[in-house]
Amino acid sequence: MENLTLKLDGSTPEIIWREGSAPDIEKPKQVVISGDIRSVGAFVLGRTGITNLQGINKETTLVTVNKEAGTIELQTNPNDVYGSTVKGTLQISDELNLFCINGGKMFSQKELIKILKFNRIHFSDPLEQQDLLKQYMAFSFKTGTEGHANGDDRGNKSQAVSKIVETNLPTSFTLKIPIYKGERSLVFRVEICLDVTDGGAKFWFESVELHELQQTEKEIIFARELLFCDGLVIIYR
Repeated sequence: MENLTLKLDGSTPEIIWREGSAPDIEKPKQVVISGDIRSVGAFVLGRTGITNLQGINKETTLVTVNKEAGTIELQTNPNDVYGSTVKGTLQISDELNLFCINGGKMFSQKELIKILKFNRIHFSDPLEQQDLLKQYMAFSFKTGTEGHANGDDRGNKSQAVSKIVETNLPTSFTLKIPIYKGERSLVFRVEICLDVTDGGAKFWFESVELHELQQTEKEIIFARELLFCDGLVIIYR
């Protein structure tokens, strides 16, 4: 210990001497949160009255909306390196992803049967699911071709061939399923498309109703979530 000289007067009743090093100064940690589309609204509701880096200050908070990407992002202070950031993303539900509707994915008969068998809970009518599964398990088809050819004495030729597929399979079914994660279940019709080649039969799903519902539901969900951001600066991309 170094020698120290203290000069005291009568007004000093007590002297406290501490040895050791002071604790390191800890810098604030930036809060970065990613979640479903409800995340920003939940964050705003839970931060009412807070004045720290996670607080919602109308003078500094910025909300950025990108409907095409399906995101709402909130920054409590874009100019502060420690300002909090919360991002909510509208995602297709896991249940809907199983069917790959309007995605162009093709299934073999075996793959199709597996989808129908293990997703009964998502069918609007359980009896329809049972009948659908039964008929696709007993799937049979026949194909034929029709064609004609034309030509002349100058060597010009034209040929047309059409393929005819005859089958007794049901061509559609109805699902009751959430379209987006964390959202309500909706009812829509799905078409089963079929193509037959030398390699066998291939199936895929299409739904105009689903396509339309995705657009309308997105608008409803974004309007609902942005109500929580009333009074804040909102930028649309």
